[in-house]
Parts: sequence; structure tokens; C-alpha cells
Amino acid sequence: MTLGTTDKDLFGDLISENQNFDYFTSTFYTRVEVDQCISNNQMVILKGDLGSGKSAILRRAENILKNRNDTTKEITILPIRGAQGGLPQNISTLDEFTKAWRQHVFYSLAINNGAKMDRPKTFSEIVVADLATNEGKRNPPFVETILKVFKIQYFPEKKDLLNGAFSLENICLRLLEGSTQTLFVFFDEIDFDFSNTKLFKNKLLGFFFACKELIQNQKIKIRVSIKTQTWEILKSLVPTSLNQYLIEIKWSREELKNLLLHRLIAHKQRINKTYIFDQSNKLIGEFIQNPFPWKGGVKDADQGISIFSGQRPRFFLDLCERARKKAVKLEISIIPYTVFELVLPEFGQNQVSVICEENRCSCNRIIDIIGSFYDKFSHYTRAEIDWHLSKLINVYKNPRIKITGKESTEPDDILRLLVQIGFIHPRTGRTWDGEDHAFFTIDCVQPKSMDYERVWEIHPMFRQHLRLKQNPTLRF
Repeated sequence: MTLGTTDKDLFGDLISENQNFDYFTSTFYTRVEVDQCISNNQMVILKGDLGSGKSAILRRAENILKNRNDTTKEITILPIRGAQGGLPQNISTLDEFTKAWRQHVFYSLAINNGAKMDRPKTFSEIVVADLATNEGKRNPPFVETILKVFKIQYFPEKKDLLNGAFSLENICLRLLEGSTQTLFVFFDEIDFDFSNTKLFKNKLLGFFFACKELIQNQKIKIRVSIKTQTWEILKSLVPTSLNQYLIEIKWSREELKNLLLHRLIAHKQRINKTYIFDQSNKLIGEFIQNPFPWKGGVKDADQGISIFSGQRPRFFLDLCERARKKAVKLEISIIPYTVFELVLPEFGQNQVSVICEENRCSCNRIIDIIGSFYDKFSHYTRAEIDWHLSKLINVYKNPRIKITGKESTEPDDILRLLVQIGFIHPRTGRTWDGEDHAFFTIDCVQPKSMDYERVWEIHPMFRQHLRLKQNPTLRF
């Protein structure tokens, strides 16, 4: 058996935050979104599905900026993760959340740069001298720490501090204006644990309104990641001026192939530091059977894995890793297609759980909707899918199926949701080659009178777990 399949780091940890710095750097597949995050843009909003690489892109951008700062000394980086937990618990209105988010940025900046402070009880205009405490004692070095960070010789009069003339936010803003520093603030997973309620909406909308105010200062740059489903719920309420900063993350099959190659090349270089990849090399075939057998023909292994994983990089690598572990147990040196088939049911179960969790804020019955297809068919005519969804709507009369907070009374509403989350896609005619499984939009749900020649296919990622069968009314 070659070292490849027994190397537990062959495909890497699926969560970028769990990877050590050297491994993360050596295996990261460079994307244009990284360049946009390290640019001079006032704001970047990364929108993408769970597992699309948002956190990895932000982490890579942070690393590049830190390396740049080693030379220039003119960049301050403030990473904020799980930020919603740092807000006061007793606020609820949009204005309160907007102010709290602004305060949270500067409070986090102080903590991140060594200030020892007690969490304030309110986020009104707080005096620095009252905020900076250390075991109940005054901690004047806090202001000195901030001054050192921003390389400016300015110190407010002590009496002004004690009289409450300066808030933490005002002091930091004044120091920024008088310095050569640029503050990059990274908010990863700003919608962590988001629920489609008025309180959570106000919390996230408050964040975006705070961003709109903060980036008026040219020295504050904000980078944030948010799930596609959350953005769809909020987009009509977010300040329209922020739409120009929105970037959607999508992966092509060629990009996923390059991601896989990066992991395999890194593995080769860990064994042999002088290894140089040659495009003519059949590197994937050294680890995975290539090509795959596919519906009477063949398909490149990376394309087959891409289809099974719904073209999400985390799912893509997860499927590879599950197949690697199974191959090790079977003492197989190169992972064959049959091993991928063996792990698909368990893989599908995991992805169904992920998709349901990801979309619970968009639909209250998402688990029931997907579960309703269990042991049914993989392909439907439009009439058949309409009948199935109509029956589902009648079953759940109380409470109704709700999509983005509104009651769903038509099959088309649910069908659009299932297309949006990648569960089902249309085919042109009654023949298909297994290629077009990605990048459909809800616009493909046409009026019924125009749609009875198409076949609707449930994505291969879910088929094995849901035990789907061929439809006897359709010819394959």
C-alpha cells in the first residue's frame, strides 16, 4: 500500500480553522476573492453556501495582510469570530443593535491589543477610564497600548477621561485619523446560529447599518462572510449602498480539480521537498481510480466527485476523505469508484443533515420536505412533482409550511426552494448525461403550461441516502 491512502492529511481537515498554519498555506487554492479581501475596498461581503470556502478565504487574506504588515507596519488586523455573542443581551431594536455593533468593534480592538477590561454593562457613551479596569483597579496602560498600536503621540488629559469627555469609539477614531494605520476588521460567520425571527433580523441588520457608518472612515476596511440563505432573507432590508461590495462564491469543476491537485501536490512535497508537479503527470490517478465508470461510459474522477458533492469544496474533500478511510480498511492502495459507492449512503445522510440545518431559517419544514422523498423516485415529470408537493402542503395544514416567513400554499413555492438549495434540478427532454447538476436558479421553475416536457431530477448527492428508485413511468 502506498503512503498516499494511509496519510490522514492527504485531503486535510475539512474546516480551515482546524488546520495548522503551514498545512493551510501549502494546500490553499488561491482564488480571486482573496485579492479582493486584501484590496483597498472599503468593504467585502462574501456570500456563499456552507462549505463554499468563505472562512478559508478570510483566513488566507488575514495571513497575507499580516505578512505585509511585517514590512510596512501600517496595518492593524482585527479578526472577530462568533461576534454576535459579544453583544449586550438586553437590546432588541435596530438602532440599539447598530450602536452596539459599532461599540463592539472598538471594544474588541482594545481587548485584541492587550487591554485588560471588564465587559461593560451598557453600551452607552462609556468612558475609557471607567472601562479599563484590572481586577477592580484602574489600568491606564490601556490608552498607552492603543497609542502604541496606532503610532501616534496623543494622550487625552486625565481630567477629560475622568469627566467622560471621550468614549472608547471616539478615542480610537481620533487615533486612526492621526495615524498612518489602516484597520482591517474581519467578521467570519456573522450569521452564525441565525434564526428567521425579528430579533435576529434586527441583530444582523444592525450590523450592516453599523458597517455603512464605519466605512465612511477611509481607514476602516470591513470583510465579512455570510451564508447565501441568510442574505436572501435580509437583502431587501440591507442598505442598498452595500450591494456593491457583495461577492458570491461559486466553484467550477475545474477549480475543484485544482483544489484536489493542490492537496495531492502538498502530500507529495511533504514526502519529497524537491517534488515538482508536471501538468502531464496523471497525479490524481496515483490516488484515485481515474476515470470513473459512468452510465455505460467513463468520466474523469474529479468530475464524478464534483457531481456527487454538489460542487462545494468542503463536501468534495469530505467525500474523498470518507473514501480514503474506507480504502485503508479494505487495504486498497488506489481508491476505486466502487469504494466511493460504498460511502455514498453515509455521505448523503450527512449532507442531508447539513442542508436541513443550513436552510432551517428559510423553511420551517425543510426536514419534512426532504424526508418526504425517502424511498420514492429520483426522477419526476412536472405533473408528478406538483402532485407530490401538493400532497405535502395538504399534510401540513397546521402549522403551514413557511418559506422565508410566508405561508406556502403552492407547489411552485416549494419547488423554487428545492432548486435554490440544490436538491432538485430540471432536465431538457427525457435524456441526460449527468453533467448539469449545478448553478440552476429559481427562474428555471416555469409556468406549468411550459414545463411538461422536462424531467426533474433529485441531485445524486442525496439519492443513496434517500434510497431513491427509478421511475417506471420514465425511460432512462
